[in-house]
Amino acid sequence: MGEQLPMTDVLPGTSYPLGATLHQDGVNFCLFSRNAYAVELLLFDHVDDPRPARTIDLDPQKTAPSTIGTFL
Repeated sequence: MGEQLPMTDVLPGTSYPLGATLHQDGVNFCLFSRNAYAVELLLFDHVDDPRPARTIDLDPQKTAPSTIGTFL
């Protein structure tokens, strides 16, 4: 896979709206899962790239402690 970025590059986000939302300070990713135990955010430089340029492990212990995960 691509470069693994540390969790320090991820900040708590907002719980609305679901999906990816562009903000002045970055992109807010809000997702829902009742059963997920891990989430990885895969970032691609180009739409047709076969592999991600970067992968970010989204740790729920360092972000929103609920079934709604929010990351900026």
